[in-house]
Amino acid sequence: MALLLGCGPMVSDSPMSAVAGRILKTGEATTAPSNGTTPDGPSVVVQVVATGATGRFYRVAENAGKDTFMHPDGLAIVLRGGGLVGTRGFGNDMMGGAVPPLNQILRDGARHQRVIEVLDGQDQITTWVFDCETTRKGDEVLSALRQEFQTTIFEETCTNDAFTFSNRYWRGRGGRVLQSLELASPALGYVAIVRI
Repeated sequence: MALLLGCGPMVSDSPMSAVAGRILKTGEATTAPSNGTTPDGPSVVVQVVATGATGRFYRVAENAGKDTFMHPDGLAIVLRGGGLVGTRGFGNDMMGGAVPPLNQILRDGARHQRVIEVLDGQDQITTWVFDCETTRKGDEVLSALRQEFQTTIFEETCTNDAFTFSNRYWRGRGGRVLQSLELASPALGYVAIVRI
């Protein structure tokens, strides 16, 4: 499987809409952000699944266990322990959240609660609370940078009274998540993140 391919939405009973406003141009993002971070520093590739827009985001900050990655156009994602906990600049952003670290979530049968704080169309923050369970889905070889990576796939299924969604994680042999497909917010939809 090529990275970022075959990642279709995994939401049921949810009005997932397309991304509103300006987003990345597909294939863009090979230049460094204006703050001086170089393309040689840590980076991730991010794709908004609803639109296919893809770009490279460069790490610009580390604070309290959170890593902020920014695109040259000012869009940003925030990862904590490798998992998505925030977005900025996409519209209908994930403003924050509370979830155990990925190393606790990525165990077959693990149960936990996920809280997502979402910015709505009226610039108000709405809090969504979900009960979640993780299931091991098997093994898969990912190909990138002329290398092959052995991974184990975990699917985190979260539900509340409004809807159900599933995040998917590809964990490498060393325990590091190499790729994920995660819900940012009900309106923004999923983002795929490649960490290789």
